[in-house]
Amino acid sequence: MCKAWKKGAEKGRVYTPNICGTNMTDKPFEELGAVGGLHDSKEETSRINTNFKCEPCLFENIEKEASTFCMDCSEHLCASCAREHRKNKLSRDHKLFEGEDISDKFTTIAIMKKMMHCPDHPDTVVMYKCEDHEKYICVTCLAECHRKCNTVNEIAKAKTPVNENMNARVEKTLSQLQDTATASKRESEENISTYKDQLAKVQLQQQSLLSSIYEKLSQAKANLESETLNLVTKEVNDHERNLTKCKETCVEGQEFRKVFEFVMKFGNSVERSVIPNLILSRAEDLYETIKAENMTEKSLIFETTLDMETIGNIANVSMVSASLNEQQGANTDVSVSSDEIPRPVHTLEEKAESSVHLGPSKCNATTQTDEMALQTGSLDTRGGSSSSNITQHLTENVKIPSLMKRNINQLGVSYKVRCPGDKARCKIYALEILPDERLIMIDKANTNLKLFTEHFSLVFTKGLHNVPFYMCHVNDKTVAVSFEKSIETYDIETSNAHKVGHFLTKTDVCSLAKVGDVQEIAILFEESNKPFIQIRNARTGRIFKTVNFENSCGVPYKFGEDGCLRLLYKGAIAIIVSEFEKLHCYKSASTTGYAGENENVVQESWFYKSRDGSYLKFISYLTADDEGNIYVCGRDSYNVHQISKDDYRRNRIIISNIKKPLSVGVNSKRGYVVIGCHEDDYIHVYNFC
Repeated sequence: MCKAWKKGAEKGRVYTPNICGTNMTDKPFEELGAVGGLHDSKEETSRINTNFKCEPCLFENIEKEASTFCMDCSEHLCASCAREHRKNKLSRDHKLFEGEDISDKFTTIAIMKKMMHCPDHPDTVVMYKCEDHEKYICVTCLAECHRKCNTVNEIAKAKTPVNENMNARVEKTLSQLQDTATASKRESEENISTYKDQLAKVQLQQQSLLSSIYEKLSQAKANLESETLNLVTKEVNDHERNLTKCKETCVEGQEFRKVFEFVMKFGNSVERSVIPNLILSRAEDLYETIKAENMTEKSLIFETTLDMETIGNIANVSMVSASLNEQQGANTDVSVSSDEIPRPVHTLEEKAESSVHLGPSKCNATTQTDEMALQTGSLDTRGGSSSSNITQHLTENVKIPSLMKRNINQLGVSYKVRCPGDKARCKIYALEILPDERLIMIDKANTNLKLFTEHFSLVFTKGLHNVPFYMCHVNDKTVAVSFEKSIETYDIETSNAHKVGHFLTKTDVCSLAKVGDVQEIAILFEESNKPFIQIRNARTGRIFKTVNFENSCGVPYKFGEDGCLRLLYKGAIAIIVSEFEKLHCYKSASTTGYAGENENVVQESWFYKSRDGSYLKFISYLTADDEGNIYVCGRDSYNVHQISKDDYRRNRIIISNIKKPLSVGVNSKRGYVVIGCHEDDYIHVYNFC
């Protein structure tokens, strides 16, 4: 092996025998990393640093553990071969490493060998130095590119003494490199942390800017509507006054005509002389008055003075030098106004805890304790909002408050949902936020489905053959709609809804709820004031299970005008709303939930109802956010309640003074609540602060 290696070296090649059982003749050391790119060799060297075998023995198909490594031959040797290696005249002066030195030195040796290879011809080692180009070259480079160079020295024949100055320069440069890399690494880590903090601050600034814009736009909207109404009202009043005068003049004129004709026919000479003059004088006065007050025809027009291009470029985000930022006295703190009206669509959902100062807010919902509960219980729901990988990476160290800990702005934004063709005021009995954030709802009054974009612009309406009562999300972009004694399933497409399922029921459907991520729904029925659930296939209606409820207090249920019975299905927990102001939570009697084949009875765990400071009447809708917190619509109490997923005694009224709310949806990702109401042509959006 040593002779072969020496012979190869004379030809400008290094013979590299089997390292770790791999023939390195076809895999030279450039696989350990590019010339000068020492960091690239880490993976390869770590791979070949274990399970060394003696390579001369492997040549004879004998496996022996290597205990020695020859640096000159790049060969692993067992103890016996190492003794022969030292005896051989040709290899007597080779440098051998034994024991732990093999693993310690091998990576360094591999890198050193790699550095000796020609960067242009990786199969050969450098053997010359071209002084003209100040470059180490191999025999191929010499033959191809450096034949005409004046000074090309063979490295092996050069007698270069130890250059202490060069050694000092290398040590100094490596020290500087290490110090600079360490400092740069530390600075980059600090900058990453700073960018995350600045991201939260800038997002709050952007939200404050948009809030101010929406506040101004809302005020401008109100002023414009008021100005328009006042303008039209004034003109209408003027015309109505003129209309009254004209009517009175016509009546007076007719009376004068009768008098004139009567006098001319039956009056004496004196009357025929006086009366016509008086009538003429009065008629001329009325004529001049009417002519003077004759209303000019006018038209009501609208002209916009708003530059939309300016609105399209309201702010810029850029990176500037930190020193320049400090010289300009840049201040990244922001104070949010107390009466902001934020847009309900955000870039990020979080209110990050940072050094940004937040002003006072009118979000004054208060957490309260339920004194009326039967016993302690907790919801074991699961959920979470999704976000992009970039957002997750940038905010992984930013604390995102729970929706239970965030207040809600009581100044909502309204969006019109009445569409062309609607003959009655809208009654939004149910609404759902789809996974792509579009909003689907049923309008009972106009008997149709309505789909809106995530920005609440109308996409389409679809007429239904019967009056819909309720709706729930099934999975993906599929929803189930209930009628009196039937259920239909629709796939919500880009510009239309396509019916994909239909089945009948024996009794009236009270409510629907999604069951996990499968094609199943929970349907709530009621017979003889006793509610029960059927788990069915959402498209075919196939019944998988029937679940009954065990009321611990034994008081019969009392239902309202439309049953007033709602359902929220969360894994092993069913929540039932009955009567007018009471919410029941039922759990399986066993610890496995009621997902088992033989479990068909659930017991009441806790209930929630009206009390002092938390009025709840006629529960019309239930939903939950991605965290599992529950939202309850009180139609006749004009409010929306929020109940913690962890403890039902942690609850509060988040929205009050909203007239007859029928349905509620929560976008956990963007942090807003959307509400549909009874006989209201608008939906109302409220932002979490």
